[in-house]
Amino acid sequence: MPSTDQLSTKPAAHLPSLLLEPIADDLPSVLDYLSDLSTLLPHGVSQFGLVLTTALEKSESDENNGHIQAPTNDIALNPVKRPEDVEVDESEHISRFFRTIPMPVVLPAIDESSTMAVTTVVDLTISGHSSTLIARPESELMRAAATMATDVASDEDRARHATAQNFDLALAQHEDPRQQALIQGHRKNMEAVFKEALEQKWGSLDADQAAQTNDVNLYCVNDIWVSALESICVLDSGNRGVKFVISEDELLAMEPELISQCERLECEKGLTIGPMQEQDIQTMLDLNGVQYPLSYGYHIIRRSLAFRDRNNKVVAWAGSHSDFAIAALHVLPEYRSLGLGRLILQRLSLTHVRGARSLLEAHLKGPLDPSIKFYAHADCLDDNLPTIVFMERCGWHRYGYYFWRSVRPHSITKTK
Repeated sequence: MPSTDQLSTKPAAHLPSLLLEPIADDLPSVLDYLSDLSTLLPHGVSQFGLVLTTALEKSESDENNGHIQAPTNDIALNPVKRPEDVEVDESEHISRFFRTIPMPVVLPAIDESSTMAVTTVVDLTISGHSSTLIARPESELMRAAATMATDVASDEDRARHATAQNFDLALAQHEDPRQQALIQGHRKNMEAVFKEALEQKWGSLDADQAAQTNDVNLYCVNDIWVSALESICVLDSGNRGVKFVISEDELLAMEPELISQCERLECEKGLTIGPMQEQDIQTMLDLNGVQYPLSYGYHIIRRSLAFRDRNNKVVAWAGSHSDFAIAALHVLPEYRSLGLGRLILQRLSLTHVRGARSLLEAHLKGPLDPSIKFYAHADCLDDNLPTIVFMERCGWHRYGYYFWRSVRPHSITKTK
């Protein structure tokens, strides 16, 4: 899983902007926004997960809201509490959600004798552990990027070829002039939104402060926007990951087999499945490929599953990131022939999608539209071939490439 470095400043209560407007932070408004995002899935699954986390935390912490009942035990927070002596930044608990006010860019039309307007709706989250941004037309733009490759025959192929390089080719060379103009319009709009969002960090700094500023870290942003960002800032360190998704229907079809296998493992091997415990955190952090602080270890296990042996030793586990992506999946080497990783991956994912549905059905006081399907998701580094193969063998599907990058203004010289 790529790094989840935090934004280096506390989020503002609102963004004074002509482009971005805040989503009200009361529980009904957050749930209405979550319902809106559910119609986009699997696109924007990280944004959906961040809003879902906030909705759950609000519903679980406010005993007097009376708006909904706790959705299900599956998605309830692990009762493990972070000790007071584990330091954590206050902004870690703050999430602010924003959506662009539609303001189209006007471009020359195909024959250059008239104009066409291109509107790009963008959703932005600024929070302590996770900050991300999605453009609602991204799935169509990813398909346009993939058409620049020659060997695209399936959705999996399209996901492989929806890269920054192919998007830039489509921007300059797409064979359909109208499609090319739309791509250019969305790109211009995204530059404006990135600029507006990043200036919340940098715009109020004087020269001395700017020289000392920390980078802003962008989390899970679509790879197609690399050049748009490079046009307004400097991209420093970071990673690129592959986003994997699996549908609610696929997971539900697996559930009887998953339960049966867990029961067999308990009977034959003495391995039981349940939430991670506080005593497991340091083991998880020590063995994870990406280094996380202790405070984030407590965050990961809030929604988690683990297998334990007869001596209560944890032998396999996974938790959840702030956006409900599967986090820190690991199986001890001596237990890797038993299928524990797959069982934890699928069963934890089931709690994610089932809990999301229960929460929204409680909010809307009835069943959701049958067209709405929920998705679990996970990320791995794009050069982590063993994990990519594992995810595909487990029935998960590539959705695209996303980056985790720190950025800074062009005018700032990075200090050592």
